[in-house]
Amino acid sequence: LADDLEVYAYKRAGVWSAISPYIFIEPILSDNKTYDTSNEQVQYGVVVMDNKELNEMSVIKGDTICFQPDSEYKFTVDGVKLYRMKTESICLKV
Repeated sequence: LADDLEVYAYKRAGVWSAISPYIFIEPILSDNKTYDTSNEQVQYGVVVMDNKELNEMSVIKGDTICFQPDSEYKFTVDGVKLYRMKTESICLKV
């Protein structure tokens, strides 16, 4: 492998898993376009790839979470827009 290669997740038997300390969340679409020009709720998402550290905080796949500003990095995984971030960026479980 190349020295500068970074791996954040892997797919085994058709299932994606994040590599700690990273997690992946799917943004939640906003239903209020009055004040927000984005089509996503700001700093909210649903966990789609968790890790052991996150599970120890009682957060699992499917949970809705709030995260710190500017902590997300956009990826497209299997045609779905996801945000990668570190576990420490999670502020609360909704």
